[in-house]
Amino acid sequence: MTIKDFYQRQGTRGLNISLFFIGMAIICLLLLRKISFPVVVIPFMLISSIYFVIHLYYWTKAHKTTAIDQEKLAVHDYHLIEFDGSDVYLFRPNGIVQGNIKIHSTIRGIQIEYFDEHGHRNKYFLKKAKNGYQVDAVNRGKRFLIQREKKPLFSRIEIDDEMIFVYYFQINSLTFQKDGRLIARMQKGWMPLAWQQIFRLNTPVVTFYETVDFYEKEAIYLVILLYLYFN
Repeated sequence: MTIKDFYQRQGTRGLNISLFFIGMAIICLLLLRKISFPVVVIPFMLISSIYFVIHLYYWTKAHKTTAIDQEKLAVHDYHLIEFDGSDVYLFRPNGIVQGNIKIHSTIRGIQIEYFDEHGHRNKYFLKKAKNGYQVDAVNRGKRFLIQREKKPLFSRIEIDDEMIFVYYFQINSLTFQKDGRLIARMQKGWMPLAWQQIFRLNTPVVTFYETVDFYEKEAIYLVILLYLYFN
């Protein structure tokens, strides 16, 4: 999937919701046709208008989207996060999806499924623990902790004997540090001008400044989801 497909999906959804509320307004007019102008139809028309504007926004965005040369942007490992309800998409700066995260609330806790670009799935369960979450990697029999902290820290990640500290950074941003080194950052409200051709300005941007292992990378994404989705 590409970011263009994502925008087209959002635009189609906006149009369908707009048509649904227009249909509701028409039904109300037919049922209350003896009244010159039933006030009850006004909310339906307003909601329909709002979703039609959303449809136009995404439709225009999809048709203006052009590919970006990935080689010119490959200084670091970048991902951009787009939300679609309980689905989270990780895009490369060139607009190609790199991964998909599905969020489910269950009796056992929060279930998160991560699908990479090849369709391989990893499942995690997040259980409330003292001052944070206990995370079980179901597919691999691994367990780690995400502990909430006081400012300037947001949290810390404990994986085996390794520890990653997560700090608040400016507004709507987090930094991830390991052994005193900056290994990753999540920022909102900033991106190169070239990316703004296809992404919204407020799209969260995740930057990895060095190679991290599999569990560290997915743990970083879990913290970002806790910050953006559940915070």
